[in-house]
Amino acid sequence: IQNKEICQITSMELMEQLNNIPFERTKQKTYELLSAIFQKALVNEVVEKNPMLIIEKPKHKRINGIALSSDDENRFEAVLINKRADMFLVCLYQGLRKGEMLALTIEDVDFKKKTLTINKSINRFNEVDSTKNDYSNRTIPLFEKTEKILEKYQGTVGRLFPIAYQSCENKFKKIVEKEFPGVRYTIHSLRHTF
Repeated sequence: IQNKEICQITSMELMEQLNNIPFERTKQKTYELLSAIFQKALVNEVVEKNPMLIIEKPKHKRINGIALSSDDENRFEAVLINKRADMFLVCLYQGLRKGEMLALTIEDVDFKKKTLTINKSINRFNEVDSTKNDYSNRTIPLFEKTEKILEKYQGTVGRLFPIAYQSCENKFKKIVEKEFPGVRYTIHSLRHTF
């Protein structure tokens, strides 16, 4: 449909395109985007009717995240300390999302007030971005275990953990595959564990 005039695109063509998307969440987001595009086109009289109106919105089944069991958490914490994987410990101790942890700078840490300010995130393109939503911007208590880790980074210029988004993911996967074969823990599992 990319080479067609918007007024020539039919509901059937749009349905075919949506049905070819293998991931439900992506299918749902694409549906929402197309609906917005065609609604705007209708309002601006670029099209006479919105072909998205007869297409049923795809449903996305939300999968609850997996938290580490108490035993796994203790074992994993020991492994991370041994591997000096500070960034993952910060996620575990503070309940941070991966992008929030990757965006941390020493300016976000207030050692006197014992707080940590979360107001930015690193996206999958390794760019500094906003947090997931407005509620994600927050100042949280700096817990003692995290404080001890972050004290080592005083004087750091820029990001505390200057690793690429995908490299961070790969590093975590290697640790999990070695220490917990057959278990599907993700970095976000550390947030659920928190």
